[in-house]
Amino acid sequence: DPVDGTAGTPVPVTVQAEDEFGAVDVQEQRDVRLVASGNASGGAVDIIDGVGIINVSDNTAETVILTLADDVEVPPTGLDVSSTQDLTFSPAAVAYAILDPVDGTVNTPVTVTVQAQDQSGDVDPTINGSVTLRTSGSATPTTSLVTITNGVGTTEINDAVSQSVDLTLESPTPLLDVSSTGDVFFFPEGDWTMVASGNQHACGLTFLGTLYCWGNNTFGELGDNGASGPSSNAPVAVAGGLTFTMVDAGANHTCAVAAGGTAYCWGDNSVGQLGDDGVSGTASPVPVAVSGSLTFTSVSAAASGSHTCGVTTAGAAYCWGSDSFGQLGDGSSNDGAFSPVPVPVSGGLTFQSVTTGSGHSCGIIVSDNTARCWGVNNGQLGTGNDVPSNTPVAVIPPLGETQPLTFTTISAGRNHTCGLATGGGYCWGNNFYGQIGDGTTTVRFRPTLVLGGLTFSPMTAGTNFTCGVAGGEGYCWGLNTDGELGDGSTVTQLLPTPIYGNVQFSELAGGNSHSCGVNLANTGAYCWGSNSVGQLGSGSTGPGSLTPVRVSNP
Repeated sequence: DPVDGTAGTPVPVTVQAEDEFGAVDVQEQRDVRLVASGNASGGAVDIIDGVGIINVSDNTAETVILTLADDVEVPPTGLDVSSTQDLTFSPAAVAYAILDPVDGTVNTPVTVTVQAQDQSGDVDPTINGSVTLRTSGSATPTTSLVTITNGVGTTEINDAVSQSVDLTLESPTPLLDVSSTGDVFFFPEGDWTMVASGNQHACGLTFLGTLYCWGNNTFGELGDNGASGPSSNAPVAVAGGLTFTMVDAGANHTCAVAAGGTAYCWGDNSVGQLGDDGVSGTASPVPVAVSGSLTFTSVSAAASGSHTCGVTTAGAAYCWGSDSFGQLGDGSSNDGAFSPVPVPVSGGLTFQSVTTGSGHSCGIIVSDNTARCWGVNNGQLGTGNDVPSNTPVAVIPPLGETQPLTFTTISAGRNHTCGLATGGGYCWGNNFYGQIGDGTTTVRFRPTLVLGGLTFSPMTAGTNFTCGVAGGEGYCWGLNTDGELGDGSTVTQLLPTPIYGNVQFSELAGGNSHSCGVNLANTGAYCWGSNSVGQLGSGSTGPGSLTPVRVSNP
């Protein structure tokens, strides 16, 4: 009677020649054949002094019937070979486990992997069988039989509804624990977490961290390694398979932060705006890592600018690219100056966020939520004068107030800056097109309240216009030559004007002559304005749109 074993591990089986009293007969010196059922191995057993041992192996978890055959030697010995036994090979695995599946989008199958695991949590390649996967809600199929081959099996599930689906297991093999559970979240189709608008291109980030871009690709700013040619009027995936957490679009380049905090940039690099310490003038059509081994929480690239800034996890601000006006904030600047690597912003300040304009930059300080700006100054630094600065200077209080504003967000346009403060939305700088939103075209050298009594959250400064979201409704003001305000006209507006249509927004992104936004219900992204190179992402190129059009699903 052999001791049961484990699949994949040989089990010794003893055969003995017995006399009429059941005692071993040490006189026997011959062979007998052991026959094993199923997938187990048998073979000839060499009997020496009445006893023989053979190792029986089976890579399958099963019960094996052992019998004897007296046909190894010719002629047969005539001995009784009716003795039988059974030997059970138990699975080496102790459990079936659902490996953590990747979330997906509705109407797109998601692969679920089930693994047979041993006590160490490693896959057991000896397991071949099946296990039942059950799904909750409206996911399909409700049950599926997962075939396990060499310890691993996969199946696909799908759902037409955006929801979290619970996964459970059932198994006909009671020896294996099936308590493992999992879940998959199906996001809505075209589900974007944020959008960014550049000079003639735009990008969108999905809930899964996948990044897509559309529009002009002359400098490789779409990041698809040139696959779409000089432009694309629909979203194309950024090459490299990276997962991103945020993105911003510059004049002809794009930068984003990947999961883990590494910043990547691609596109035009004529003045080092990619930050990869590359050769000046060498554009990149694929993401390249920003040099310095820095870990970022955010980056900013302006639709009208050729420099980039970012904030590290420690709150330090770094900038790179063009420094002709001191916009890098490191204390140095001259005509034609640039840095192809990140340089720290002077002053040792800790920042919550930074934003970049054409020739200036601004940021919010962690200690008191006040703002600092640096670079060229036609009022956009908010210092009360037009004196430029190559290091951060404080934004002064609004007219008639003594305490500086405390900001939650800040956004820079070409020559103006806007921010959300406790008292509402404020803008300062160039106002030639009414982008300050105070009903005038007078330049403002200090923060000026945006009129209209709206409570914005958030705001975005385009090149020569501004937009904001108030109660889910989108508003824009300023230059409107190409319909970038989205109000159905090309009339420049000096006050916040509602974006036409019934689309509610969670955020907006102002570009050069177009704008984009994310739908409040997370059911899609919309763009409006110029569409000369497909920057609206709607699948067509040519005439722009004076009202929001939906960005094509990737």
